[in-house]
Amino acid sequence: MRPTLLLLVCAALLAAQDRSAATVYRLNIELVEQADAQTSASQTIHRVYEMISEANSAAKINASVRVPYWSGPVDQPQLHTVALGSIVECTPRDAEHGVRVDCAIESSYLAPEGNRPGGQGLPPQMHSRQLRSAATIPFSERVLLSAFDDPASQHHVDIYVTARKVTP
Repeated sequence: MRPTLLLLVCAALLAAQDRSAATVYRLNIELVEQADAQTSASQTIHRVYEMISEANSAAKINASVRVPYWSGPVDQPQLHTVALGSIVECTPRDAEHGVRVDCAIESSYLAPEGNRPGGQGLPPQMHSRQLRSAATIPFSERVLLSAFDDPASQHHVDIYVTARKVTP
């Protein structure tokens, strides 16, 4: 009976030691959105999301607002909500020459009033961009994870990621 108890105590101590030795990373995700340079409304929107996470643990930022709207027949309307803003989720993993990041990023917004099809009383039109990407990146280097043109807004979007070790 005692050898079994001793083995359980040793296993618990080893598990606790493994948890305390986990590498911690600081992840910095940047969304840089530029309006068409040819238009008079040329502007740059720069959003930065920073999080700390242990290796193999997901970190998530939900920077959005819920917007209500009604749909359905007039005599039986149904209330719905839609999330507008950004949701960023990343999981860092130990890699030999850097860190492997597995990221899912969603950014959504309402279409401008003039660009909405239909008429008064219809639900708002929402535009959404989604990215899922995994890459091994060097420490402390700003790496372009994705670049794309958004056909709905006519904007160009760049997504950068930087990872730093917080603990060895």
